Amino acid sequence: MEINEIQNVLKEYITALLSPEQDITEDSTLTDMNVDSLGLVKLFVFIEKEFGVSLGDIDFSRESISTFGKISKLIFDNQK
Repeated sequence: MEINEIQNVLKEYITALLSPEQDITEDSTLTDMNVDSLGLVKLFVFIEKEFGVSLGDIDFSRESISTFGKISKLIFDNQK
């Protein structure tokens, strides 16, 4: 899946469940998207199911998931 396709699917999910009134850009932070700790868990579960990316197997840091663009890239780089 191309990165723009990943971003579209991810935006739909975040907009529908976590941040319905938010305009999400590449630079949107988790806080901008209203993603709290529970929202982050839901987002990780969605990423694993939707994209087949096992986040438990990835060495990632808080910095690597700090923005929408970085989360999208993490998914893109670790697709199976």
